[in-house]
Amino acid sequence: MAVRTKEEILEHIKSKIGDSTEDNDLKMLEDISDTLDDLKSRVDEAGDWKTKYEENDKAWKQKYRDRFFNTEAKEEIDAHEKEKEKEKELDVPKKLSFEDLFSDGTGKE
Repeated sequence: MAVRTKEEILEHIKSKIGDSTEDNDLKMLEDISDTLDDLKSRVDEAGDWKTKYEENDKAWKQKYRDRFFNTEAKEEIDAHEKEKEKEKELDVPKKLSFEDLFSDGTGKE
């Protein structure tokens, strides 16, 4: 399968339809031209995905490596884990005994 430029595609279509000025032929040329222009603009807007992927992959690998060898990153992870533990402690309800159900909460019976 060959990859062709917009001009090459339009020339190929022109060779098939000749100098026809029928509405259907002109509409087809317009649709193909507009579609190729739109595709090109979308690709241009999206940028180079391969480069973006490689940069993102490199950054994540570096973060992962730093997790084991960089003490600052390790301390940051430890602090984050401590925060999670505190949140869990706050979310855990106090265990009540059977007697606690019938007390007024003052410790007196």
